[in-house]
Amino acid sequence: MEKGGIWVWVEHWEGSERAVVHELLGKARELADCTGRQLTALVAGSKALEAAERIQGNPDLVLVLETEGHHQPEAPPFIHALEGLCRQWSPFLLMAPCTLRSLQWMPALAVALGRSMVSEVTGLELQEGEKLLVRKPMHGGRFLVELHSCASPPHLLAIRPRAFPRKKAQRTAQIEKIRVEECQGALEVLEFLQDSGSGPELAEAAVVVAGGRGMGGPESFKMLEELAGLMGGAVGASRSVVDSGWRPASQQVGKSGKTVSPDLYMGFGISGAIHHIMGMDSSKVVVAVNSDPNALIFQHADYGVVEDLHELLPALIQELRKGG
Repeated sequence: MEKGGIWVWVEHWEGSERAVVHELLGKARELADCTGRQLTALVAGSKALEAAERIQGNPDLVLVLETEGHHQPEAPPFIHALEGLCRQWSPFLLMAPCTLRSLQWMPALAVALGRSMVSEVTGLELQEGEKLLVRKPMHGGRFLVELHSCASPPHLLAIRPRAFPRKKAQRTAQIEKIRVEECQGALEVLEFLQDSGSGPELAEAAVVVAGGRGMGGPESFKMLEELAGLMGGAVGASRSVVDSGWRPASQQVGKSGKTVSPDLYMGFGISGAIHHIMGMDSSKVVVAVNSDPNALIFQHADYGVVEDLHELLPALIQELRKGG
């Protein structure tokens, strides 16, 4: 491994990498080619070798962190090992997906290394003198701020899913294994529960159809499930819906839920509270359906439909069935 390289943390579940990993690897490849730096992907946890074999193409090197125990990638042994690798090899940049899992360990790593970290990154450029220009939305998407790197590397960035296009490459990466020593941490991850729902993962879906209290009840979400299936999308929900027990917390969109950046976001019966807007402000096209013409959601929509969703949804589903 070379010093000063560009590193990408591969988030996966039992050997199946998240789609955002390929987006990060594509962007990292672009930066590596511009600077002549080595691109290294780091994989840890159960079935890490399976994930390593699936991501070849963009990286020059895939580093597999192994331990004798059955640990999740965010467990203390791996993060402690990652800190040691950063100190030894001084990477220029470490990129990871901006997910609930990475936000558990990345801030702690930044503190341990005495470096800053930027989350929810949606733009990344390399300027003269190899200075980084980082873009991220703030205040519910009302502002897009630009941050210029001034501290010493490594620069730690958590990248929002769908911020960069997925790029394919044909490299055959070298795979190396590193044995990680056991260690104790203040936090022990006992179990991860994976959402077993069908369709794409919410944060990575190209189409999101979300429902709010205006859906009227949990039974109405069956229409959204069918609509999402016809469009190849994922179902989302507002916080009030989740708090009412209509939908699982894994489907919550908003500041206290998941951030989504789909090509198409359709909101049904959603009022448009700011904490919800903060979770979908980077959607490319927003369609809002609400019977209240004064609903705040219309201020953030590209297209607004003032209509009873219980009449519109069945008609929309019927038309999509014809087209299929």
